Amino acid sequence: MNLIGIALGGAFGALSRYFLDRGIVNWTGEPIIGTFAVNMIGSFLLGFLIVMIGNRTEWSSLIKDTLTIGVLASFTTFSTFTVASIHLWQSGDYSKALYNLGGSIIIGLFAAWLGLTVGNQVS
Repeated sequence: MNLIGIALGGAFGALSRYFLDRGIVNWTGEPIIGTFAVNMIGSFLLGFLIVMIGNRTEWSSLIKDTLTIGVLASFTTFSTFTVASIHLWQSGDYSKALYNLGGSIIIGLFAAWLGLTVGNQVS
């Protein structure tokens, strides 16, 4: 049953991301603002839901998985990255938190550049 909830939540999150991003881009004319807004909203929502879920033991695993893994994971993966980094920092694992932050940004930029380069070479 959780897989169905995750799948439906994933569809909802992906469509929400698309329509919110497009709406912001149409309003501002700037594509980067749409992506930025979605990532910041997703980060806030994941942080909020983690607290809400932690304080509500009556919430079923179906609700928890649908909202976090389904909706928000498809809405933005940036939210998971930021919350994981905060958890590492709060647990005192500062070096892992900094490696996660810096590495994700630097290696992510390199991976994107490499993908663009290879894609241009292949096409």
